[in-house]
Amino acid sequence: MDDAFDRGFRGAHHLDRLEHLLGAMYAQGVDVRQDWLDGAGGGLCEIAGRPTVFVDLAQSVEDQLAEVTAAVAALAQEESRDAAAAKRAMRNAA
Repeated sequence: MDDAFDRGFRGAHHLDRLEHLLGAMYAQGVDVRQDWLDGAGGGLCEIAGRPTVFVDLAQSVEDQLAEVTAAVAALAQEESRDAAAAKRAMRNAA
């Protein structure tokens, strides 16, 4: 297979995954901000009590996908900690 074609195919796959993850995050109440950040990178933060993910459009799709995937993992870990804390609180209250 032609290397250029193969790279283009992988890039399209990454773009589809990126768009899917961003849509899922938005549907879960995460603010998604896509902007040109001169390659500084994006990431997850909290603004006014809401989780917000910044996506640096100056980065490659692969780098954007890696950062968004890390943000999804961080949110999942936070939710897991919150659920464990709630479970402990319920157990202690009983």
